[in-house]
Amino acid sequence: MLKSYSLIVYDRWGKKMYETTDIMKPWEGKTLGGHDCPDGTYYWIVNYQSHCNNGEGVKKIKGFVQ
Repeated sequence: MLKSYSLIVYDRWGKKMYETTDIMKPWEGKTLGGHDCPDGTYYWIVNYQSHCNNGEGVKKIKGFVQ
């Protein structure tokens, strides 16, 4: 179980394309306004904190999707 979660997706120029704090709402290739994103490279960041991580704080993972 997670104490906190956020997912943010940016385009290659750093424009925020998607953001959620609901782990059940993954990015489906759409903008914040609900429009399809053009083909390209997108950068994602997930920040999360687990109830089980013994006070280690928020973890960050990141990567690219094409």
